[in-house]
Amino acid sequence: DAASHGFNRATTKYEIANLLAWLADTYFAEALETKGGQSKTLYRTAADIRARQIELLKELVRADPKNETTKLSFATAQNAYAVTLGRAGETDQAIRVQRDSEQSLEASCRHDRTNKNWCSLADQAAANLEHFEKAIGSSD
Repeated sequence: DAASHGFNRATTKYEIANLLAWLADTYFAEALETKGGQSKTLYRTAADIRARQIELLKELVRADPKNETTKLSFATAQNAYAVTLGRAGETDQAIRVQRDSEQSLEASCRHDRTNKNWCSLADQAAANLEHFEKAIGSSD
């Protein structure tokens, strides 16, 4: 299938991380179309794949902290991971991941206000965090 073909052709950790994102998005999209308990299982699978993607990207960011493309991919993956965790019903963990993401994105945005990607992602992370915190407040 297309996924295994892509993984067999990937030659760098960055390419593998991108393929993991694609695979996680596939499970996420399937979960959106699925009803009942099966959707939580699909979201959990997507979250597990995102966690692997994040570990790869974290390694790449540590190896080359000035690589803006990798840092942006890492931040985007963190946002997607938090949303997926929230959909899987793991709101506490989603909040922790989103808080970390928001803090690093805010720092990047403050460092370079001209980079609209950083500032836009920081705004998105803040909105996600507010949503998760409201969800927890409404379940009390």
